Amino acid sequence: MAYNVLKGNVEGSVDQYADQEISGVKVFKNTISASVFYDTDAQSPCATENNVAIKKITGTTKKGIVTYEGDKLARAHYNLTFDGKTLVTDNAIFKHISGNGNGLKNVPAESLIGKINADRVDCANELESYNGTLRIRKSNGVTATEHGLTLDLSPNGALSFRNGKVTIDPQSTLGVTTGGQNISDNDTILMFDSSRGDLRHTTFKNLYDGYINIKTPQAAGSINAVQLKGNKSFTASDSLSFDVGNNILNVKGKSKALNVEASNSLVSNGTTEINGALYKTIKTITDSEYHIQDTDNTVLLDVSNNNILAILPLAKENYGRVINVKVIVNENQKYNIRSARAAKIKTNGELIDFTKEIMLKSNYSSRTFHSDGVKWWVINANGS
Repeated sequence: MAYNVLKGNVEGSVDQYADQEISGVKVFKNTISASVFYDTDAQSPCATENNVAIKKITGTTKKGIVTYEGDKLARAHYNLTFDGKTLVTDNAIFKHISGNGNGLKNVPAESLIGKINADRVDCANELESYNGTLRIRKSNGVTATEHGLTLDLSPNGALSFRNGKVTIDPQSTLGVTTGGQNISDNDTILMFDSSRGDLRHTTFKNLYDGYINIKTPQAAGSINAVQLKGNKSFTASDSLSFDVGNNILNVKGKSKALNVEASNSLVSNGTTEINGALYKTIKTITDSEYHIQDTDNTVLLDVSNNNILAILPLAKENYGRVINVKVIVNENQKYNIRSARAAKIKTNGELIDFTKEIMLKSNYSSRTFHSDGVKWWVINANGS
């Protein structure tokens, strides 16, 4: 008979200190207790089989961890081993792990609880660890704010956001006249090249020389030539020009107009032909003193109620001018050849013929004065 015993101190054992030896075949007809057996090697009583925790261990895995399977049976599993340093198994559930987790692999993100230091995360090129916190790696034109990733726009770079999208905003740029400057030949502009289907840049000089100047009608003729509309561009004639320095319009030919008005003077240096009525100004004066105006031609001096002094303009400023002066009275005095009143005509220090003033004493007397640029000459006289 063989016995499964458990070494160790067992209370109630007997003969712990006796030198006993059992030999031969022994048959126990009654139940024996641990107190009957004594382990002389261990110097302690032995427990019987009924009092051990595990009766049998199955499995032959080397370094396998033994697990209890119930009914005093245990097993050494092939997929649960420990070599003194590494615990190897297919799946493990821990409520708490302390220590270094460098050896963990293929851990699903959804299975992690709590925060992971960013230094332990493979950030690739787009992310980085900053003081243990994971953040987006900054690069040119890209920045991260409290609202998320965004473009780092220049405050005057012509770009802005509208409805959450990047848009071109020319008004966000500085004005070209800021600081007293303006457009120059080498300034750059953007344009869309429709033939190539993409954006290109050019200078204002190239824009003008290569496009605007070609498309704009160019002046024709010689210097000071007046420009005329041609079929596709301007045209000009040397017979029609304008002297800018002297403000003179030169016409080498005929001029036709329905109405011509000269506000200051009209000079004819050749033959003047009038094929129709000639109209000149005529004015009646009753004031006691009158200065003949630049636009006057014929002046009627009405001396019915008072004497009148008429003053001629300067002869030196009215070369070639002709002025007509006539004395008149109202209807009640028209038959009086002489009246009690008269008209005096004088100058501003210049001569009229050989005197500085003349008197017209008779009703309806008249004088015609002509300036030679030095003095006034009487070229026609009627009455005294």
